[in-house]
Amino acid sequence: MKTPLKRFAAMLCTLCMLLTFCADFSSMKTQAASAFAETQLKITSDGQVVDSFQGIDARYVTYSSYTGEYSCAGYVSKFYADIFGVTVYNINMVDDKPSVYLYGHDAELRAVSSPIAGDIMQTKEYDHVAIVKDVSGDEVTLIEQNYKWNDWLTGDLVTVINRKCTADEYYYYRLYIDGEVQTLDNSGPAISGAKASSITGEGFKITAKVTDPSGVDRVNVGTYLKSQGRNSAKWKNISNPSSTISCSIKTADYGSVDGTYVTIINAYDKLGNLTVKTLSTYVDTTPPKISNVKISGITAKGYTVTCTVSDASGIKNVKFPSWTSNNSADDLDKNWATSVLSDGTISGDTARFYVKTADHNNETGEYITSIYAYDTYGNYSSKVVLTTISPATGISLSAESITIEKLGSANLSYTLKGKNVTDKVTWSTSDSSTATVSNGKITGNDVGTATITAKTSAGKTAKCSVKITAPISDMKFSAIGDRYYTGSAIKPEITVTNGSEKLVSGTDYTVSYSSNTAIGTAQVTVKGKGLYTGTKKLTFKICPAAIGGAKASAAGAKTIKLSWNKYPGATGYYVYRYDTAKAKWVLAADVNTNSCKVENLTSSKSYSFRVKAYVIKDGVKYTGKSCATVKAVTNPLQSKITLSKSGGKIAVNWNTQPRASGYQIYISGTGVTGSFKLAKTVDTPTAAKAVISGMSGANYIKVRAYKTVDGKNQYGLFSAVHKITL
Repeated sequence: MKTPLKRFAAMLCTLCMLLTFCADFSSMKTQAASAFAETQLKITSDGQVVDSFQGIDARYVTYSSYTGEYSCAGYVSKFYADIFGVTVYNINMVDDKPSVYLYGHDAELRAVSSPIAGDIMQTKEYDHVAIVKDVSGDEVTLIEQNYKWNDWLTGDLVTVINRKCTADEYYYYRLYIDGEVQTLDNSGPAISGAKASSITGEGFKITAKVTDPSGVDRVNVGTYLKSQGRNSAKWKNISNPSSTISCSIKTADYGSVDGTYVTIINAYDKLGNLTVKTLSTYVDTTPPKISNVKISGITAKGYTVTCTVSDASGIKNVKFPSWTSNNSADDLDKNWATSVLSDGTISGDTARFYVKTADHNNETGEYITSIYAYDTYGNYSSKVVLTTISPATGISLSAESITIEKLGSANLSYTLKGKNVTDKVTWSTSDSSTATVSNGKITGNDVGTATITAKTSAGKTAKCSVKITAPISDMKFSAIGDRYYTGSAIKPEITVTNGSEKLVSGTDYTVSYSSNTAIGTAQVTVKGKGLYTGTKKLTFKICPAAIGGAKASAAGAKTIKLSWNKYPGATGYYVYRYDTAKAKWVLAADVNTNSCKVENLTSSKSYSFRVKAYVIKDGVKYTGKSCATVKAVTNPLQSKITLSKSGGKIAVNWNTQPRASGYQIYISGTGVTGSFKLAKTVDTPTAAKAVISGMSGANYIKVRAYKTVDGKNQYGLFSAVHKITL
């Protein structure tokens, strides 16, 4: 230890320092605002425990204690002996760091510049030692003994716990055993599962699980309104807590104010270590607002209650208990106990509920509906609304039957019987494809009949039969093709359809004819019947019948002559030739006589023809029916020959004719007409030469080609006569 003089000087220095902060200490509260808040404490008895760290109590006495159990060195020695099992000596005896000893081990204290909890603090004057309790940045918190003085204002013997200093203000030493650093288990209790539950406008419940290997010493729970600050916190101490703690917070203790409630959980273990957990819980204590209450859709079946509900924290549900003025007591009991108390539907800030009279024995008269709106915190508000239900005793319509044209419309109105009737009327149709109805307006969709029904919500009905008609002219009619004169009245069948439906002649319409015998335009009149109205005029042509006596013959190598019987009253005739290349009939001639010659044809070729008579009447042309097809083949072309002689023989050469069947050679000795005789027939179409023997003198020769048609030959023109003399 130091000499009494040096010790006294050090104490005076320390006293001056403490007096400097005296005014600040006097203003400190006796309960710490945080785990290691610097706090002044009065010493009133010997052995008084003022602080504890790692289970080692710091004890003070009222008398001077420079050495021994209650000195500053006494706490350091006890702390290191109990925590690390080492002996600390030479404390404050020399101007050097303390020494440590552990049997069988190499123990030493090493100076450090950045202290941690458990390190030894020594003043730079070597007159005071303490244990580091906590370090936060450059601020060091100490636990110590024999640090006390007399308050000059009160005369009380006081000390300060959790005294603060800076890291560079003192010396610090750390324990090493066999070269390994020794540190504290300074972790506080584990706080898990901390939560606020059962949150309502009246308060909430805080629960948490607190555990520590050394045992949980105590738990403090403090709660304050965030808007009012931490100093307004109300604390609850939980001594000897089990692993699970529970604490109820009542908003009434804070003025039942909306806002965020901050809860601090301080948990201490048996060694004095602390863990802090902070929870924030928003609590709404204001009940919802109910506004814009409306009753709509009142019928004998019920009515709809609608209202606006709003709350800062949100609406959880809205209930609509309802009852009638009649038998209100039992009705009320029933409604509160059954599904009539069901939640209404909520969309945005609008709540809606349909009250069914069936839930109230279909009673009429006054209904009472209460509205209870609950927010998510259990706060609620209520309103009451009254409704009267008065069903109609009957209903009648403005018409019992009505006729509407298709796509047209008509309006029906109704009259309800009774006083102050609240009934609503609904409309329906027996056949929507025929007629639809909306609010009494009937629209005709298609031809037919339907029944329109008006029904009150109490079940009273009235009916109107509806007939939907359509003009017959709007229907679809089958096309009437040309007809041909027969000498009798012509009456083609008419098909009438309405969409896919075929109308029935005699039921839906009738047909009459006029000007339907002679050649010309016949008239058809279709008249609607039943659901169809008006008339539709149709026409068709009566054209000449087929002519008779049509025949054809070859007139030459490129012409065919046609003839036929005259058609009475015919204006002219169309002659058609079948074009094989185009595969169709083409007009070959338009003549006003009953014969014609078709020219510019191809030799030795077969042709087909048809003839139609036509009549022009009042500027309209009526073309008749074709006659039967007639056929003819053109003759071969005229041949050209050359002659030559050799040894009493005559060689005749000619040009071959396309499509010819063969050739004939005629010879005359004089060349006079009528003297030529057939000398030879060549039936090979492609032959172009023949030799005639046994001839002498002058010989006149000519050749013609022939085409065999249906077993008969058609001849081309003879070639020019050529003379040769042998």
